[in-house]
Amino acid sequence: MGTGFVAEFGNEVLFLIDRDWFGWPDPPQWGLASFDVANVKWNLWGNFSDLPSAWTVPEPLYAPELNPA
Repeated sequence: MGTGFVAEFGNEVLFLIDRDWFGWPDPPQWGLASFDVANVKWNLWGNFSDLPSAWTVPEPLYAPELNPA
């Protein structure tokens, strides 16, 4: 399980995956995949522990369990 974020850029739909379970022996916290609509092809870009500094995740959408109502 985890949270997913979706963005479109050109002919690609990008999926950023924030996993609930991560770290050894599980994969890193973040995963990135895309679907190329023009070529009807999936691309798996990999997994990483930290988001690149240029990327941001909207606070209201990220970790709602940290701010219970």
